[in-house]
Amino acid sequence: MADHALMVADTSHAILDHSLVIGQEFPDVETCRRTLKDISIALHFDLRIVKSDRSRFIAKCSKEGCPWRVHIAKCPGVPTFSVRTLHGEHTYEGVCSLHHQQASVGWVARSVEARIRDNPQYKPKEILQDIRHGVAVSYMQAWRGKERSMATLHGTFEEGPLLELDKAELKGKYLGALLCAAAVDADDALFPLAIAIVDVESDDN
Repeated sequence: MADHALMVADTSHAILDHSLVIGQEFPDVETCRRTLKDISIALHFDLRIVKSDRSRFIAKCSKEGCPWRVHIAKCPGVPTFSVRTLHGEHTYEGVCSLHHQQASVGWVARSVEARIRDNPQYKPKEILQDIRHGVAVSYMQAWRGKERSMATLHGTFEEGPLLELDKAELKGKYLGALLCAAAVDADDALFPLAIAIVDVESDDN
């Protein structure tokens, strides 16, 4: 394994239940994908998506000949999805490589989101120490995962509000200072929010 990658210990952020059962429900198809990805990482097998659309989600083990397969479909009249059919037994020992293909930056971001919400100073090095499942996660994956979690929780710099402050000295008969506060509108044009004329610029104004 490369020096810049670290095998993270199987000691925290565990999936409490690695099993699926027929009739198990999910609020939406995205939750189905995330849950199956978590299970495949925890149980060390690669997942192959057979079908994924608005009404159904079908996945199987990527190992040729392994019968593991799940079919999840939308429940009629409600937004939830449920497990319809399930072949839950694997016929091989699992992924030997520590670099699990499902352990993406997005997975890292979801795994540490709650921790970052409580501690924005959570460092990538600490992420490497805390993520479990015995997969290898690089420092860059941990760093990008934190950045993605921060963007999910607080938004990006591009999405954040922009407030510009400016001052112009008044000349001639009427002296003083013109103060202006402006933002940027949806067309990327300046939009004045407040204007004031004062004798002199100070901390109070």
